[in-house]
Amino acid sequence: MLKNKTLTITYHASHNHGSMLQAYALQQTLLGLGCDNKIINFSSAEQRKIMRVFSYRFALIPFLKDLSHLCFYRGLKKRHDLYNAFKKNYLKLTEKEYTTLDALKEGHLEADLFIAGSDQIWNPLPSDFDWAYYLPFVKGKKISYAACSGSFGSLPKNTLNLIGEYAKDFDSISVRDNGTKEAIEAVTDREVQINIDPVFLLTSSDWLSKLPIEMNKRKYIFFYTVFADKEMIEMVKTVSAKTSLPVVVCNFSNLYDLFVPFTRQLAAGPIEFLNLLVNAEYVISSSFHGTAFAMIFHKKLISIRGLKDNRINYLLRQMSMEDCSINSVTEIDNVLQKKETNWQLVDEVINTERQFSFDYLKRCIYESGE
Repeated sequence: MLKNKTLTITYHASHNHGSMLQAYALQQTLLGLGCDNKIINFSSAEQRKIMRVFSYRFALIPFLKDLSHLCFYRGLKKRHDLYNAFKKNYLKLTEKEYTTLDALKEGHLEADLFIAGSDQIWNPLPSDFDWAYYLPFVKGKKISYAACSGSFGSLPKNTLNLIGEYAKDFDSISVRDNGTKEAIEAVTDREVQINIDPVFLLTSSDWLSKLPIEMNKRKYIFFYTVFADKEMIEMVKTVSAKTSLPVVVCNFSNLYDLFVPFTRQLAAGPIEFLNLLVNAEYVISSSFHGTAFAMIFHKKLISIRGLKDNRINYLLRQMSMEDCSINSVTEIDNVLQKKETNWQLVDEVINTERQFSFDYLKRCIYESGE
């Protein structure tokens, strides 16, 4: 019997650790379920601009950021190359690359099932968003898996209408959090289900066996955020002082990062990111995927403003880990002195959600082959 051919569209080429690793996890899951899966090699021109080491934009803030990047060029260039190497070595992509929705329409891609997801592919606000992630070029069967959109509260009516039009055309809709569920249901008047992020579809043992992650005996705090601010950095410095542990970072997002007294390991692609997280004593993060991987690998987690972020809030509450979230320096003692997280309970929730997601994917795959 021939394998079902599936094609996935997602943020696989974004130079973001979580984006690339969730793409890998979903593909590994689909391959494990017997699919012939490839990721559509789509990356818009805007996304490619964002991924460059230098922005080459002639405005004050971008110019200052480029100057700061010049100070750490070697590490940032190595990081850029590691992302591309991961994409080449660990993701199965379509041979042809696409940069526009029109090119996808003209590509006449064929599959038994098209899958949109996961990550924030349905959020129209980021600068690298593209309507291609709603699969309007597909005429055959299509589903979403754990897609995320964010809130639609500030979007103009014509954008909402287009989202509703595109989403209604899906055979089955799966999203990642309750906020996205409510937003999509409001514009489609359809039932939408919630499924866990793809990174949870692989167990900690799966991650350790599939990727070359090395174990070491160093003790440190791994601080991971997409965008650091002054207050956030002060919180991390305070945790470091109270625990007597050094801090390691792998991101460089803005000018605040120039002055942090932390150890920089900027030459970090997806595998290096996992190495840093898996071996850390504490993980401090304001990132969804930083939080998710801390849960998978049972790390002592401090979630910065986690309960103020709809996506992370939903995840923390789902795992009964709300007490890991802090909003200010004054709350640090509470989280450092709290009881050990009940990892057995967390694993039970993940296992239940993982099986629920497997059942959803298997049902969709089976139906696509009929």
